[in-house]
Amino acid sequence: RFQPKRSITTAEHERILGAEKNPEWNAFYRFCWHLGGSQTDVASLLAEDVDWNTQTIAYRRRKTGTPVVLRFGDELADLLRNRLPVQGPLFPRLVELHEKHRAKLFNRRCRLLGIKGVSLHSYRYAVSLRQACAQPSFCLISEVEGEFDAGPDAGHGVVRSAMDADRGSGVSSCRTRGSPRRSRAATPPGFGRLRWDCGPVRRGTRRD
Repeated sequence: RFQPKRSITTAEHERILGAEKNPEWNAFYRFCWHLGGSQTDVASLLAEDVDWNTQTIAYRRRKTGTPVVLRFGDELADLLRNRLPVQGPLFPRLVELHEKHRAKLFNRRCRLLGIKGVSLHSYRYAVSLRQACAQPSFCLISEVEGEFDAGPDAGHGVVRSAMDADRGSGVSSCRTRGSPRRSRAATPPGFGRLRWDCGPVRRGTRRD
């Protein structure tokens, strides 16, 4: 049965982390929470993608080939320094799994915890929700998600349902105004995106 898409809430994320004893899976969920990348892109990250001088992670999306540059904070820096490989894949076991298998294992974890209506993609919505609170105009939500091609208002419904879910869980949210514009087409070829952990989307610099 169809279920409305929504973000994963802070409380749900913390419950998952508390129950996940596998270090690699635990770190994977933390990266999804902070970066908002697709599960395949996050699982495919390499230690060589990390630039410590700028504290960013740069990669190309597996689905589209689009270059992406993401800023990471102290929590991910600690994981990178102390718990993840210093060369090669950051998640050597997870990257070998098919995305459907990763999704199935995540769904099983949620089922055991009684968490309903979320998927690994819900982490992307969670990042969009936090960005929307920092920048309520929603003008770049479609670019963050990279999934809203059905129409200019598609992202608005997803983000609003995510906000409703967080409000239902006691998480404060922001007031919305306006509708999102699909801005991906306006991004010049070869330009990445610089996204702060909980802030608005910002344009990256050209990467040759």
